[in-house]
Order: sequence, then structure tokens, then C-alpha cells
Amino acid sequence: MYDYISYLFAVGLWELMDGISIYSIQYLGWVSAVIAALLALTTIVFSQHNERVIQKSNDLARDISLELNQDKNEVDKNRVIIQINYLVTLLSNVKAYKITLIMFIIISYSLAVCWLFGGIAYSLDAKTVFDSVLVVFSSFILIILLVILPLLMFSFNKSKPLNIDKHMKLDQLVNFLNNEDYWKGNSIVSDLLQPVVKVSLTSSNLIRINLRQHIPISGYTVTFRFVTKNEDILLLHLRPEPNEVSTYITKSETESKMYRNFTTLFRNIKKLNLKESKVYVVSETEKLVFSIMKAKESTNQLEFKLGSYHNQPIILPVKELLLQEKSILKFNSTEEHLYFELNNK
Repeated sequence: MYDYISYLFAVGLWELMDGISIYSIQYLGWVSAVIAALLALTTIVFSQHNERVIQKSNDLARDISLELNQDKNEVDKNRVIIQINYLVTLLSNVKAYKITLIMFIIISYSLAVCWLFGGIAYSLDAKTVFDSVLVVFSSFILIILLVILPLLMFSFNKSKPLNIDKHMKLDQLVNFLNNEDYWKGNSIVSDLLQPVVKVSLTSSNLIRINLRQHIPISGYTVTFRFVTKNEDILLLHLRPEPNEVSTYITKSETESKMYRNFTTLFRNIKKLNLKESKVYVVSETEKLVFSIMKAKESTNQLEFKLGSYHNQPIILPVKELLLQEKSILKFNSTEEHLYFELNNK
């Protein structure tokens, strides 16, 4: 049965190649010439652009390293933040170059297959043995070039300081900067990333939460453990995105004795025991604990930022929230235990 199927396949393939005319091969040659010209132009332009991007990013990486090699009190943190943001922007644009290379390899391999069949058909229609040898040899050279050139293109411009396709993650930032005694994960987060959470009460009595960071990265969670003066505990668990996103707290349980509206909840957040409150920044490699400081306070708005670093383990309630795939606020007191969902609007 297998031999019969193989025979039918071979006969069908022979008939296909025998049916290829000189007319179609000539058209293939014209199309290949146009495609080759466009591919060459596009690849050259993007390669030159990518080379400049990588050169500029390497220069920035060197400048950042030189800046951080100074005494920590002399480091211009704002300058470093601006440089890192520019570096992230540059490396994010490399994605267009990768897409161009993928297009290049798909088209090149497709042409290689077309010329494989075309070369065989042309050799079968040759008048002399020399014509057949010449057609087969030239087709072989063309196919080898179409296969090898995309692989060579992928080997160019690989010496970028960070492998960023779209967004930088916290662990990438830490690995990039973690080359000095002072610039460890905790100092990078507190001095450079500087996450700030803003809690505000809207005119419609909804609570809006904004998490702002000085470097647009993702790949971590930040959990604020607010301890109120009456010893209630609120765990605000957020998954940051590169761009600042507003989230609103909505009640998942409709029945609540203490929080029939969010005005009471907001007032309770304002009455914090800052000595007991903590913030936890967790990624795959970093597990950091900080104290909480109030950055701003007004009638309907609060801002909290990171305080001093504490070498403490992650507590169990925070570990449980790390399993959540979404942002959430958990409330615990002697009277009630509630979950508030956070929805983007």
C-alpha cells in the first residue's frame, strides 16, 4: 500500500513538473527580479536603521553604567531615569526589524521552492546535456543563496544591551543595573522605578486608583498592605502595566455593613497606621518589602510612595494574592472580610 501511494505521488509530481512551460518560468524570473529589488531595498533600509538604534542604545547603556559607577550621593537619578526610558523606547523599535527579517526569510524560502521546480522543469526541456548541467548548476546556486542569505541577515546587529521586544520587565531592569553594591533590586525599585499609588474619591463616589511609575515596565506586582488605626487591614494588589492605567474599585459583595458606599472606605484608608503598613514588590526574582509614606493628601485624594527598605519575608496573605491574575483589594476586619474587584474604565 505504501509503495503504491509513493508511486502515485511520484507520478503526480512528474506530471506537475513536466507541465511547467518556459512561459511560466520566464514570468517567475520577472517576478523574482522585482521581489529581489524590493527585498534588498527594504532590508538595507531597516538594517541601517537597526544598526543606528543598537549603536545608540549601546552608547546609552555605557552612559548609564558610567553614571551609576559614581558615588551614590552624586548620581543624578532623574538623568538615569530619562536615559533608561529612552533606551526602552529605542529597543522597542527593534521589533520592526525582526518583522522585516521574518518576511525576508518567508519570501526567500518560497522563491527557493519555486526555483527548485522551475530549474527541474527547465532542465527537462533542455536540448543538450550542457544546457541541462548549466540549468541545474545555476538553479542550485540560486537556491543556496535564497536559503543562506536570510540566515546571514539574522546574524547581524545582535549586540544590543537588552533583549526587549515590546516592554521591559522588572527583572530585566534589575539584571541590567545590578552591577554595583548599591544598585540592587531594592534601590532600583525605590530610587529609579519609584512607584506611586494615587487613591482618589470621584464625584460619583467611586474610588479610582492610579499606579504611576517613572520607568515604563511590567512583569511584577505591587501590593500595599494598609493597616488602619482601628487595626483593619486592606491589601491593595496591583499588576502594573508600562502605561499608567486607571482602575476603579467595585464591590463584589452587595451586602456590607461597614461599606455601603465608598466614601466610608476612602475615609478609612486615610486613617492609616503608617508604622505597621507595608508595600510588597514581587517579580520572578525579586521579593522586596518597603514601608509606606504619604506623598500627598487632600480632601478627596491620597498618594502613597515607597519608604525605607525592610529585609523581611513576604507574608502569607500577600502570597495568596500573588496567585491572582487580576488586580484586587482585600479587606479584613473583626466584623467583615470582603473582596473588591478593580476594573479598568
